[in-house]
Amino acid sequence: MSDQPSDEEFIDERSRVYGEPVNCWSRVAQVWSGILDHEVTAAEAVLCMVGLKAVRTAITPDYADNYTDIGGYADIYRRIIGDDMVWASTVEEYLLKRKRTRQ
Repeated sequence: MSDQPSDEEFIDERSRVYGEPVNCWSRVAQVWSGILDHEVTAAEAVLCMVGLKAVRTAITPDYADNYTDIGGYADIYRRIIGDDMVWASTVEEYLLKRKRTRQ
């Protein structure tokens, strides 16, 4: 007998934590739809995973794994953006730095 649950058991197990799958994935799709408007890039895929974890966090705000994953995805996103990242503390500073790099 395998220690790994069947697909149905796996879904049932996750459902007890995250709620009914169709409802959960509908919410995820709404978040992703707000982000996506063209072919998926690596950066967009990471943003979609953050959206997934944001939905799960709303359902289980006390589950630390979600926050850990969001932080990890933010780090991956920063790595994807790389040298194009504009490091600024305010909107004014961001706009000024962005203007300089595009000249």
